[in-house]
Amino acid sequence: MLAALGVHRHPLGWRRSPSTATIGRVLAALGGDALDRAVSAYLAGQHRAAESATTGPSHGSSP
Repeated sequence: MLAALGVHRHPLGWRRSPSTATIGRVLAALGGDALDRAVSAYLAGQHRAAESATTGPSHGSSP
């Protein structure tokens, strides 16, 4: 995704942010439905990771 937005690795590890116009072009080319699916999948994954981090063996209910 970063490459599509025009972000390239610098030999020293620096990154240059893409312009507003570049971000707009990429999002327009992606389409609303695809963007919705990608963002929803990302958020669902974040939610699952947060839940699994808080519901380990030591966080279960007491008998």
